[in-house]
Amino acid sequence: MSNVVVLKGVIVNEQEFRQHLAAYCRIMGGSAAKLLQKQARLFCEDMAAYVYPLEPDGVMGQDGISQAARLNGTNRVRGQIEGIFMPLAYVGAGEIWAYGNEGIFSAWLGAKKKIPEPKIPNWLLNGSQLGKGKSLWTKFQEWEYAKKQSSKAGKVDLSTYYTGNIQGIHERTRGGNKKASYFSYMKKAGESGKPSVIGDTGAEILAYSKRVEKRVGELKSAWYSASVGLGSIKSAAWIKGNQWGTGIQVNELQNPTEPSVTVGNSKQGLHGQYNPNTFNWYKYCMHHRAYAMRVEMVNKLVKGGNANTLFHLAATSGVGKGLQYTP
Repeated sequence: MSNVVVLKGVIVNEQEFRQHLAAYCRIMGGSAAKLLQKQARLFCEDMAAYVYPLEPDGVMGQDGISQAARLNGTNRVRGQIEGIFMPLAYVGAGEIWAYGNEGIFSAWLGAKKKIPEPKIPNWLLNGSQLGKGKSLWTKFQEWEYAKKQSSKAGKVDLSTYYTGNIQGIHERTRGGNKKASYFSYMKKAGESGKPSVIGDTGAEILAYSKRVEKRVGELKSAWYSASVGLGSIKSAAWIKGNQWGTGIQVNELQNPTEPSVTVGNSKQGLHGQYNPNTFNWYKYCMHHRAYAMRVEMVNKLVKGGNANTLFHLAATSGVGKGLQYTP
């Protein structure tokens, strides 16, 4: 018999994937319901590994449930949030001068006093009297440095300081809670948007970021919950503990004539139906499942010396494009 090599990286469409499933059930034998259950369970396991976050520089489908992957996800969230917010203490004097609000000016001075290196003159920081009859606000307005720097103002939004609506600003910036534009909106806002000024020294921003970071793993956890009842899958506590009831499972495995099981993830809407990353996660996983089934089928047929079935597979179904014969 010729040598048979199972090809990796073969792209299959949905019809060819169904042909893989049909051939798999026929060749592996036994209960079709149990075989379909196994593949649905493994599909959920694959998807939990394939969707974000991954390890830094990780390969899709590998290391997706590690602590390094979780840390990569939380770091990404924190970086995005820190890219759209700024504490008042780190706003430049020119921005304060151009905004022209004495209340913001007073709050700015108070915030500056709370950080190790306020980087403003002592007369301003300490409020020492340099001229009778002039308020500190007036003297600040006369400060030539602030005047000069004000020409570069307009890079932050000081109007948000008193509102403190950090969650509302974040959700508006990201385009809502379940939008395909999430990553692109956050990236654009971080690169070219005006940071919203919230809080004095960054404590409020950090506290909010930590709350949001707890959501890391929601996409993966939905696939974990979709697998419940199909058998155990590889996972981690940060994934299992992040379930929001977004896993989908339609279990018809007990149907005696046509058993089936459908698994899905409604949380996928966080990145949208048309997001290329979401599409690729599903496609890559489907290609990998098809490959894994080919490996199982070939191993069984080669071991059993059943060349005729193997050749028939290659000639009559989409399974054949994933096989290569060598003399």
